[in-house]
Amino acid sequence: MQFKSYLFKSLIASISIAAILGASSCGSDDGDDVVDSTNPSITVNSITVEDGSLSVNIDFADDVDLSSYSIVSTELSIDDSGTLDGTTSNLIKAYDVSSVEAGTYVIEITVLDLAGNEFITTENVTIESEALEPYVGEVYAVGDIAWFDWDPSKALQMTPDSENEGWYEITLFSLGGSDFGVKFIGQLDWAPNNWGLIDNSDPSQGMVNDDASQKVLMADAGYHVIRFNPTTLEYSVAVVDEGSVPAASGQMHLMGTGFVGYDLNWNLDDAIPMTQDPNIPHQYSIDIEFSASVDLKFNANMAWDELDCGFVPVDTENPNSPPAADAIFVELDCGDGTADWKYADRAGNYTIIMDEYLKRAAVVAQ
Repeated sequence: MQFKSYLFKSLIASISIAAILGASSCGSDDGDDVVDSTNPSITVNSITVEDGSLSVNIDFADDVDLSSYSIVSTELSIDDSGTLDGTTSNLIKAYDVSSVEAGTYVIEITVLDLAGNEFITTENVTIESEALEPYVGEVYAVGDIAWFDWDPSKALQMTPDSENEGWYEITLFSLGGSDFGVKFIGQLDWAPNNWGLIDNSDPSQGMVNDDASQKVLMADAGYHVIRFNPTTLEYSVAVVDEGSVPAASGQMHLMGTGFVGYDLNWNLDDAIPMTQDPNIPHQYSIDIEFSASVDLKFNANMAWDELDCGFVPVDTENPNSPPAADAIFVELDCGDGTADWKYADRAGNYTIIMDEYLKRAAVVAQ
């Protein structure tokens, strides 16, 4: 009986050992039973933005086997995914971001392996504004508040800002109201450069270079400092504080000689009165006929004082020479001894405008 018991116990022990060895053998032959708890990895080699395209170069890796990836950025309208295999994979891909505004955006990159292990990383991507080709040329203001209204051939030239590259500036008077405004042109015509608002009822939409562009409105009454940058299509309007504008003198005269119908030969007592604008107190005008030889200056007080206004020379070597064509919105230099302009062989009828606050004038043949 003891012998039978010993054999039975030995048989049970043998079966148990065989079962253990069998289980061990099955575990080493069948890879599906191996537990994979290691996350895959992501190496971002580069993310670049050029010419409206975002390019990525990314390495994925896993200790057993990769499964899939995804690259997502809602703001950049990127939602990309795909399958992977093997223990390593390199992804090189490009996405269109040409319609995306400049700024910094987040991209989320995800990778999974066959065991469902996941790894996520985020990258910040900065999209810069494309370098704008700087505008080179003249800029003119034309419109309701310009001296010659909407006539592009007589638009008022704006002054380049020497301290802020790309900006042009002009100061003009607006009567105020809902319909007074100005546009900007790059030549004394409507094309090719015709800048204005997309919609002046909603200036936040910005500006455009187009024949259908709308004027920038000047609803307030008074002088306005108007600035415009044709490269960036930015503009600004600031109303001049009334307290900084001196009172108008109330009178302005032509001084010189050679005006048809007037016996004026630099005699202060015979200075020719101009008409003060009823709505713009600092502005005066006159229609007058030139003879074949004219000397021209402006004089407010019929005295040789600080309100005796001549012209900033067009030609420094010939300070008394006027421009060959119409003088529009030209600078004046006020004070005794300033230069007059001498018109030779240019007889005809002229319109003359002078603004004593702006110290600007126009001499235009009719």
